[in-house]
Amino acid sequence: MAVTGAEADAARASNVAAVFGTSWRIALLLWGLITATNLMLLLLDPANGVPRAGAWVTWVMLSVAAAAVFFPRDDPLGARWTWFVAALCVAAGSAVWWDPPSEASGYAPWYVRSATTVIVVLVLRRRPAAAWCGMAAIVSAVLIWAAVSGEQVTSWIGLLSRQMATIVVIQVTAVGLGWAARTIAAYRAEERERVRSEELRSASVRARKVELGAIRALGTPVLERIANGEDDPELRAEAILVEAALRDVLRGRRLAGEPLTSAVLEARQRGVDVTLLDDLDDRGATELAEDQRDAALTWAGDRVRATTALTATVRLSRRAGRPIVTVLAGDDDVASREF
Repeated sequence: MAVTGAEADAARASNVAAVFGTSWRIALLLWGLITATNLMLLLLDPANGVPRAGAWVTWVMLSVAAAAVFFPRDDPLGARWTWFVAALCVAAGSAVWWDPPSEASGYAPWYVRSATTVIVVLVLRRRPAAAWCGMAAIVSAVLIWAAVSGEQVTSWIGLLSRQMATIVVIQVTAVGLGWAARTIAAYRAEERERVRSEELRSASVRARKVELGAIRALGTPVLERIANGEDDPELRAEAILVEAALRDVLRGRRLAGEPLTSAVLEARQRGVDVTLLDDLDDRGATELAEDQRDAALTWAGDRVRATTALTATVRLSRRAGRPIVTVLAGDDDVASREF
């Protein structure tokens, strides 16, 4: 069963909701957790001592980036917010130029680790291109600083590779979530189609039972009279009308009902050759509501009752996906109406 893009997006959105929640309270909690963690990393960074003004500016940028990645609830994250978050992460990760780190701790600078955390969320929000571009810009900024400052570039590459590895793991997880979402969406679509098919079969069986009951009700009295040996012009005329009514039940199906049935009978008694045709398939049973059917039968009945032609055809079909009733009286009097 094919899965539409909308179904797959809805399934992926449910995965994002499962990770980040669906309420503002959860978003606020996650934002507060990341912001507090960044503040702790800032205050405990051995290279800082008393944090300088540049360090506080970096912390504010990271806090704003975390808010921008958590609070918009649309999925995927809007393009405007996506690149805004990526730009803030790059600016914060480039703080190495105004807040030089210390390699002695054996970890990447606190702002690089914090920016990586926000970029990880960006990956999970289904914006991998912006996330990877942002991380590449951060790594480039740090390595260029290391080269210009005479630092050991290979040591910094080792520190930054840990951050890259974190994003790789999250990216693989995000891909797995997407695959799982598509698989779940396919199963759901298949189940919906199965249920729909069963409903259509059940509706078809019920319709057949109704038709058989109508056929028995119409044909049994006349057949019994014929079996009893009756043979007169009145019975023959009645048999002709019954035969036409049976054709209506079999070929007209959803058109076989009041007030159209009475109008057709009156017209046939006047000598009008009336034909009812139901060209909707079984799916039409679910597309034509009861009030629509009543309105269609009333409208068609009025047209048949008013006709002075020798022939009339009432046809129920579909046009542009909507049920339409057409009444053809004679050769050129055609009227149609959608329901």
